[in-house]
Amino acid sequence: MNVYRLRTLALPAIFLACSIVLPGCMDIYEMKHQSFIAAIGLDRTEDNHIKVSLLELLLDTNQQGGSGQSGQGDQSNNAKVISTTCTFFPECLNRLQNQLAGKLNLNQTQYILFGKKLLESGVKPYIEYFYHIAQMEQTVKVFATDQKMDEFLQNDRGKLLNQLIGGIEFHPFVFNVEMWEFAPKIYTQLRSAVVSSLVIRGNTLNSNGIFLLKESKLGMKLPVDDALLVHLLIEDKANDITLTFQEQNIAYQIRKYSVNMQVTPQSADLFVRINGWILNNHDEKVHGSLNDLEGTISKEISNRLRLIMDKAQSKGVDFLGIGERFRQKNWDSSKWKDRLKELNINIHVDAKVLSGKGSQ
Repeated sequence: MNVYRLRTLALPAIFLACSIVLPGCMDIYEMKHQSFIAAIGLDRTEDNHIKVSLLELLLDTNQQGGSGQSGQGDQSNNAKVISTTCTFFPECLNRLQNQLAGKLNLNQTQYILFGKKLLESGVKPYIEYFYHIAQMEQTVKVFATDQKMDEFLQNDRGKLLNQLIGGIEFHPFVFNVEMWEFAPKIYTQLRSAVVSSLVIRGNTLNSNGIFLLKESKLGMKLPVDDALLVHLLIEDKANDITLTFQEQNIAYQIRKYSVNMQVTPQSADLFVRINGWILNNHDEKVHGSLNDLEGTISKEISNRLRLIMDKAQSKGVDFLGIGERFRQKNWDSSKWKDRLKELNINIHVDAKVLSGKGSQ
């Protein structure tokens, strides 16, 4: 009787022990063959199909060096790029799942990369999928590119853009855009989203300007030089940006600045105050007096900002968030794209040249 009772008590204990030990052993095995999706790229093909590319990083602890497992797509340094095309986004993900070394899990993804053609068609359905179904982290970075998606991800290999992301708050040429701040702007006309356009050639990551959205679709693109000025207006890290004025042979490095916007129902006034250094020699015969030089720099920056604003207004792109100011003040912000085109926007630039650093 005692032996029977002992067996009766021992069997559940053995099963309990197995249920604890075996999953633990399985976790150790899975850790040796783990992978995660570092990036997801989305674009449209020439025949308007959806193209989805994944950058999968393989974390195989049994592997000493090498270039990863062989398989479809490019692999280098344990990185693999796989892609597919489809007409329905979830269908693409189902196809890709069968090609992955691990599970299709986007909760460790570092960045989303949108192609230009996809931006032109609209990003709303993809953002909604990431938000509500994929449960992607809201701090994932958002970038864009003109480059072929697979080429970009293959050149990245999970390294270059990861290094940028690690210090992006100190990078004056790339906008630090995260999902939580990007997503709300695709549902409104009152403030346009801004996304950095990047390109990777060889081992070099370069800024290629910026894309400005009009709700969920591409509104306009600005080249690198204009993107620097947009940084000046809507970012807080434009220190040490250098502006060049070729005709006057001036290189002006911004050291400190402030931007103030005053809005009325009929107009918006933008006041930009800048302090900076001249990096080349100040030749009074060429540049005139210090007051003349400051006037020249102020006028050049003002003219460039004017051209950017005129283009943005004509396309109904409000990257300054003037419409949001209207909403906060309970002014009429209906049909905002049309109202923005008629709004009188004045730009006032006061640039000062600092002394004490010397010529460079």
